[in-house]
Amino acid sequence: TGGTKLERQEIRNCIFIGESTDLLKFLAGREEFKVAIDHGISSTRMKDREAVLRCLAFTIFNFEIDYKNSMDDFLERAMKKINMMEKLEISKLSHEFLAVMEITFKIFGKMNFRLPTESGRGRINIAVLESVFLFFLHQFRSNVFIDELKILDNFYELLQNISYRNSVKYSTGSSSQVQNRFQIANQILSK
Repeated sequence: TGGTKLERQEIRNCIFIGESTDLLKFLAGREEFKVAIDHGISSTRMKDREAVLRCLAFTIFNFEIDYKNSMDDFLERAMKKINMMEKLEISKLSHEFLAVMEITFKIFGKMNFRLPTESGRGRINIAVLESVFLFFLHQFRSNVFIDELKILDNFYELLQNISYRNSVKYSTGSSSQVQNRFQIANQILSK
């Protein structure tokens, strides 16, 4: 009574106690993640854990089939699924997440996961984070050689793409925008 209303991730953290909450706490606290986002997502109100969860959710589910217009439902299903995973599966998720954080920071540096503005590098954009993350996850899993200079050019091209920019700025939780941003990110980054 009279307290602060809980954010959705704080509620999820209470409801889905187990492997998922442990994993999110672990990954959000890792230096690889903090450096990759240049400390650009606050741990206040578990915003950092929600960002990690969004990446993991799109790792374990197929965005084209499993995402249905509600980010909250999608994230809750992801936490349920992580809670049922074997330790080896969770360890693999963790390893892949941290590897992608290191790879993307090595290439993009302090521009990593940001949508630049006219006056600067901009803030971390979670929709950019999840779409770029998923592209690099597939590259990591396929053990594909990445031409860093070319991918950097592709990244700047991606950030200039009007359709992509709209998909990471407006109605970001709609199925069409989710599909749009992942498809465009994959198409442009893989050139």
